Amino acid sequence: METFDNAVARRLGGVGLAVRLTRGDGGTDAAPARVALDYSSFRNAYSGGFASRLTLKRVPACMLESRPSQECVERAKATTRTLPVVNDVVHGRVTAVLDADPAPAAGSGVAAAEAAGDASVYVLAASAASTASDATGSFAATDLKPSGTWQVGLSGGDFSYSYPLPAVPAPGGSAPGLALQYSSSSVDSLTSYTNNQASVAGLGWELNAGFIERQFVPCGAYEDRLKGHLCWESPDGTASGSALTLSVGGRSSQIVRDSDSGTYKTADDFGWKIQYVTSGGQSGQPYWKVTDQ
Repeated sequence: METFDNAVARRLGGVGLAVRLTRGDGGTDAAPARVALDYSSFRNAYSGGFASRLTLKRVPACMLESRPSQECVERAKATTRTLPVVNDVVHGRVTAVLDADPAPAAGSGVAAAEAAGDASVYVLAASAASTASDATGSFAATDLKPSGTWQVGLSGGDFSYSYPLPAVPAPGGSAPGLALQYSSSSVDSLTSYTNNQASVAGLGWELNAGFIERQFVPCGAYEDRLKGHLCWESPDGTASGSALTLSVGGRSSQIVRDSDSGTYKTADDFGWKIQYVTSGGQSGQPYWKVTDQ
């Protein structure tokens, strides 16, 4: 076994380590060999569940040259493959069955075998995650809390507390109220299938600055050439088709547009005035203005 460092591995499209196997018994055919590669020394080199995404790629050995030929590059594009491996994340070890190249014939040299495309090099590589989440965590967008749409009655038993924060006067119009608010029902809504990370203010506490979540739909619904991409959709007159959701003060509701007046409101109609302002913002981009009184 011949090993190569991170610099070579990076040049081959991998990371950390690359190896080449050659039969030591003089055999003239490739032979399978079970190999375990230790990556524990750099298992934490990157984030995003790096260790759990490590696999092995098989690359033509001619790519080891500092300046591989165009023929070699084209061969690598056509033949490079990701191999099945057993990844022991706990001990930092990847195990796989690899092909050991035949021993070069007398006088032919390894370079001749590489040029003929018969030799391979195996490189550790981090694959892209196939899903938004796995055993190490999730990169998926956090869903809105179910409690945002709960119906609250006088006998709900919720304990709430508000700590107002001073704010500078607005240059024009009314200034938004700013306060740290606590709600015991927000803690009651935490379950095993929700994201239970506390806010920056602590468990049960919220600054309640609010946000509007824009939902996306597959672009292929509009044009076939855009399949695989996501497009955002403007809100329409029905709650089921709304593409925007307002979440503020622990309450969530879809934003819909009145087909008669053209004005916006929440689907649950909290009595708030919702405006879509197309100009005048500091960023030069459209924004939403929500007034609760």
